Amino acid sequence: MANHYISQQNGNDANDAHSVVNAKATIGSLITAGIAAGDVVYIGPGTYREAVTMAVSGNAGARIKFYGDPGARYLTNDKPGVVRVTRCDANETAQSGSCVWDFGTRQYIDIYDLFIDGTSDASGSYAAINGYDNITVNRCVAIGTWRGMAVGGQIYNSILVGGEAGAGACDVYDSILFGGNYAGYGANYYGCIGFGGLNGGFRNFTTARNCLAIGGAYGFWSAASGTMYNCVAMANQRGFYWNGAASPPSWVNCASLNCGYGYSNSSSTYKPTVTSCLAYQCNTLRETADANYTGLPTVGNAAYFLHMESYMLLVKAFEPLLVLTGLRDVGNNTYDPTNDILGRPHEPASSTCDIGPYEQPNTQVSFTAGDYQTAAPGIKILLAGQYQFNVAGKAGDTVTVKVQTKWVNATTKPQVILSGRSITTQTATNTAASNTWQELTVSAVLAEDDLLTLTLYAQDNTANHVSYFSDFVITVA
Repeated sequence: MANHYISQQNGNDANDAHSVVNAKATIGSLITAGIAAGDVVYIGPGTYREAVTMAVSGNAGARIKFYGDPGARYLTNDKPGVVRVTRCDANETAQSGSCVWDFGTRQYIDIYDLFIDGTSDASGSYAAINGYDNITVNRCVAIGTWRGMAVGGQIYNSILVGGEAGAGACDVYDSILFGGNYAGYGANYYGCIGFGGLNGGFRNFTTARNCLAIGGAYGFWSAASGTMYNCVAMANQRGFYWNGAASPPSWVNCASLNCGYGYSNSSSTYKPTVTSCLAYQCNTLRETADANYTGLPTVGNAAYFLHMESYMLLVKAFEPLLVLTGLRDVGNNTYDPTNDILGRPHEPASSTCDIGPYEQPNTQVSFTAGDYQTAAPGIKILLAGQYQFNVAGKAGDTVTVKVQTKWVNATTKPQVILSGRSITTQTATNTAASNTWQELTVSAVLAEDDLLTLTLYAQDNTANHVSYFSDFVITVA
């Protein structure tokens, strides 16, 4: 049993990989040189443009383990960052012909903390990670043209994206799945969230527990004799579905939210067993007659709410999905709104905006003790951009915010904005001359308990434009 080290930043494939200072530069070089059951491999931050094919197995008592090291805790000479293994070339063009990480028939291998992508093939038959059995994947992101992962084993705490399905043929725990056809296909799912395409969430599985399926034709359509416990189908054409075949499933303590049909089965001979299941605001509680079910779902009598705080959390959560170099500054500004979905300004008409709902700002935000009016720290925003704080208050409170602002090389001056569910948005705009501090004040009375957002808004994308904000005074009375 030995430790091995790989560093894209500082390694050399001529090294033996037995220490940090003698790290190899590529994963494939280490596999060619030889690893054995029980070995541990640490992979430093960086982009590894290679297809990895395992040559040996571990065993039940001595698994081979690959650890991505994004924080550079082990590869101490590296700079922290994402550990990416990809078949994309230097122009970020995905390559065809194989998986990115192929375990083949090798077994008893674990991988941790890796970002794996870059498959592209006309046949659509390649997963980012492919394997046979006894493979464990932990805290990874896998993006494939066919499936994110197709391994025999377990997946934990990961993000899985595939043109056909996020994952298949494996047990998946506490993960998020996106699929063009299904979120997940086959095996079992525990504590997962699935965003499905044509055929929806989870399909052809044996067991699903505490899962959420969003969108598509079917939320949950199990294999024969499948069982669903404590699962939620949301915005599906059919939340829980059975096609009337022999060996029907069991639905236990499940709920359909805003589905076309909460529950559906096409046969009066082979009946799903329905135990303590509910439907909330579905178009139709069940698609077929009562005789097609053993036990019946009932209409839920509690509403659920999505406040604007939930909206902003969701909007911010999805932004990382589209942080792609290829989508930046290649859009057509003629057809775009002034701001993106987060309120950030799109690039000016003389430039080009990003593709999608998010405008990745070219701005830079920094905290500095040198740029303030009377009290450090100051916040400096280069080009157009925003920085936000939250201010909590109770119904009847008056929230007042005072901020010193100034600008340099701007046509459109900086603003201070106070917004929230319970107030009318308050905006104050700097009207002073260049390089002159001016205090801006915004104030509002809360109609209900609320978490307000204070936005420091640098509006101008002119080259060398800088906005400064300092001396923050916030009162809640």
